[in-house]
Amino acid sequence: MTLKISNFAGIAPVVAPHKLSNGLSQTAKNVRLNSGALEAMQGNTVDSPLALGNTASIARYKPGESAYWFEFDSHVDLVPSLIFGSARSEMYWTDGIKPKRTTSSIATASAPYPSTSFSLGVPAPDGQIVAGDITGDEPESEFDNEDRVYVVTFVTDEGYEGAPSLPVTITLGTEQGCTISNLPTSASGNYNVTKKRIYRGTSATTELQFLVELDLATAEYADSKAANELGEALITYDFDLPPDDLMGLTVLPNGVLAGFNDNQLCFCEPFMPYAWPTGYRLTTESPIVGIAAIGGGLLVTTTGKPYLALGATPGSIQLQQMDSNQACVSKRSLVDVGASALYASPDGIVQGSASGVRLVGDALFSREQWQTLKPESIHAYYHDEKYIFFYDNGTEQGGYIFDPQGKGNALTELDFYATTGYNDLESDTLYLVVGSNIVAFQHGDTLTYTWQSAQFRLPSLMPYSVCRVIADDYPGEITVNVDGQTTTVEYEDDQPFRISAGGRGRFVDITLTGTNTVKEVLLGHDMGAVYG
Repeated sequence: MTLKISNFAGIAPVVAPHKLSNGLSQTAKNVRLNSGALEAMQGNTVDSPLALGNTASIARYKPGESAYWFEFDSHVDLVPSLIFGSARSEMYWTDGIKPKRTTSSIATASAPYPSTSFSLGVPAPDGQIVAGDITGDEPESEFDNEDRVYVVTFVTDEGYEGAPSLPVTITLGTEQGCTISNLPTSASGNYNVTKKRIYRGTSATTELQFLVELDLATAEYADSKAANELGEALITYDFDLPPDDLMGLTVLPNGVLAGFNDNQLCFCEPFMPYAWPTGYRLTTESPIVGIAAIGGGLLVTTTGKPYLALGATPGSIQLQQMDSNQACVSKRSLVDVGASALYASPDGIVQGSASGVRLVGDALFSREQWQTLKPESIHAYYHDEKYIFFYDNGTEQGGYIFDPQGKGNALTELDFYATTGYNDLESDTLYLVVGSNIVAFQHGDTLTYTWQSAQFRLPSLMPYSVCRVIADDYPGEITVNVDGQTTTVEYEDDQPFRISAGGRGRFVDITLTGTNTVKEVLLGHDMGAVYG
């Protein structure tokens, strides 16, 4: 009688060891199983030491030939510029305190990076501008008068324009001019405002047109322009600031950014990441935990039911509550995996898509096992079509690799813990923070794997006394366990060797440790049983 193990698969902790089938294992640490053979993973290699002592988030920033590491002492969501042809290499991020932006000219001045940032958005001017000191000849008839309206807007050094001030109205002849005074000469907040624009219109029209752009320090302006000298119409009426506590910054199609605060979902104007109209905001029943762009819309996870946000433009987006009770317990566990997203719920790993929400982790962990990981601590990354997640339950830290398409190879273990990470698409590299270093995942030397098989029932209480390991190279180590009695052997080649694992028993399993690829393990009652 021969026991042949040639299918090496991942783990399924929910299944009892003696019930595991199709190559499923009790332990599969630091392994690659795509080929069906047992292969070792590559280890991590140090890319850079951390600049901060309390780094909670990282991002790789490459505005040109050189790359820099952004480090943050809080958890942030960071996205690149949406502005076509931007030479500034802008980045935007949210941290729940105040949305921010930076550019290549200020971000890399000195470490730690980013060196400097500005608040995201452009505020509307405070105070009331004044119109007076009418000039020019008075009109011959009162019918030649008009009620002229003026407003002022702030403009940043990058050319971003905000919402207008309160209007001021003055009655004067159509051919007369006036002076606009009490213009704001400073802007509150850190928005990099350097200029302002004045717009003009009349009470008889709803349109305000561009009059002039001035330096921020200019306190007044004498308007003598005729109506036909005015420029383009004002479009920034509703260019509101994003909420200070905005979180979850996410890129959507058509140049739109999305974010949330509490139970409010927010959107910016297309390709205008500094403008967040309040008219585009939607609300959910429960507080929002995280959002992710998926094929067909935006998945909105909450402390209750999830939602799907659908619409081609920010003004047309509608929220649909999904028929699922799978709440999200960790914002950092929510990861876009293409047409769907994965996240941690109280019950296990959940997959959400435009077609619905389903629990996909119940074949791997029982709810009780999942809860021991403390799912609210989970943070995850999507790399090489796998969901890589880490947990910290207060007494134990660890990590897993989950392959949504992996079937028997769906879950394997990692022997290290990372505190945060960043998936860099340009270099196709997952960077993780391990200890005090930023490391490149699976870019180092070969790791030592540990793979423990299922428990196999011994026929007729007959002991296995011979073992043979077929591998690409040698040596390696095997431990044979019969009802708790173990024998460990370091094998040097593909020749059979004697084992003694406590004689007769009911169940046997093996544990393989090494770095070389193993294709097959055979256990038999004699030498002849392990040949052929």
